[in-house]
Amino acid sequence: MEKACLFIVSGPSGVGKDSVVSEVQKIDATLNRVVTCASRKARDGEKEGINYYFRDADWFKNAIGKELIEHSIVHGNHYGILRSEIERKSRNGAIMVIDWQGFLKIKEAFREDKNMLVYGAFILPPSIEYLRRRLESRRTDDALTIKRRLEAAEEEIKQSTRYNVSFVNQNNRLRETAENVWNEIDSVRTIWKSGSSSKEELEGAWNCQKRSAAL
Repeated sequence: MEKACLFIVSGPSGVGKDSVVSEVQKIDATLNRVVTCASRKARDGEKEGINYYFRDADWFKNAIGKELIEHSIVHGNHYGILRSEIERKSRNGAIMVIDWQGFLKIKEAFREDKNMLVYGAFILPPSIEYLRRRLESRRTDDALTIKRRLEAAEEEIKQSTRYNVSFVNQNNRLRETAENVWNEIDSVRTIWKSGSSSKEELEGAWNCQKRSAAL
């Protein structure tokens, strides 16, 4: 079987991880986006099959433990990843956004698959106050929801040490952050495809470095 690779991008709500991945795909259109299933309603501008596969709660009840390789409930909404989606899109290299718990579940699900590399990048905010301003500017959540998201963010940031690499997404420097992320992906993908490093060597290099778009 040909080597496949999946690059997972995580980060707290409001840090701009979806925007970073969108910019990465502008740099490298060969990277397929793995789309998550979600039970929440689509926000303005979100499209079926591009941002999420929007499904209701009943669909999730039937898919958990079957089609879904990962499932979680975040802020009262169901989220999940189809194993078939990962396998199909990772053949030529794929990228996706998911939380740290999903990252660990997917790594574990493919741990015995010697031809599937799962590599994680965590997007960090310059500060919690930066996140607060970002969440408030979106005007999609009330004050209580923002408070909960910020509390969750502090816990999520602690999990960044589980990732292979982390990047600070500086305000108004989205393109630089995306370029840094893509450079990491391109380097790792080249090494993986060449066979010069094993799955264990690449996946095991957790928290190897922290980079900032401000550098």
